[in-house]
Amino acid sequence: MTAENLLNDWVRKGQAKSRNRVWLVHRLDRETSGVMMFAKSEALADRIRDNWNSLTEKRYVARVEGELKDESGVFESYLRDDPRTMKVSSVKDPSQGKLARTEWRRLSVSKGTTLVEVDLKSGRKNQIRVHFSEAGHPVVGDVKYGGKKADGLHLRAVELKFRHPQTGKVFDWHVED
Repeated sequence: MTAENLLNDWVRKGQAKSRNRVWLVHRLDRETSGVMMFAKSEALADRIRDNWNSLTEKRYVARVEGELKDESGVFESYLRDDPRTMKVSSVKDPSQGKLARTEWRRLSVSKGTTLVEVDLKSGRKNQIRVHFSEAGHPVVGDVKYGGKKADGLHLRAVELKFRHPQTGKVFDWHVED
């Protein structure tokens, strides 16, 4: 059962034949928790997707393995999805991948891990996970990208700012713990 299916069931109020529905605007990795956006119409969902980087700002919090010495940093690379391994990795040739930029800030260090705040300047599949893993600091619980097994993936989408493409109204959604 996905968030999209659950929300569509709620919108339809239990009436399976209802035409009411929502459209998923963006995705989170299966193990990632946090804020997601849905649209009330397919046209609006398409318009937001087509202008995602100019209409939205996303902020994440992650706990990564190891102690990051720098207070902040930027990862920038071209990411490519390998369908054989089902993993994403950085490539040197820009024609072989899509540009991904991840800005981060250290929040705290504890017991051999670092809590970081992450601002995505692009929205590529597994972007945060790949960038931190390739830097030698995989997200805690991210076995797929070299992390040690834990009680789940320690990655959460905590904020989504959004400017509506028709009204210009700005929305700011937060996840509070």
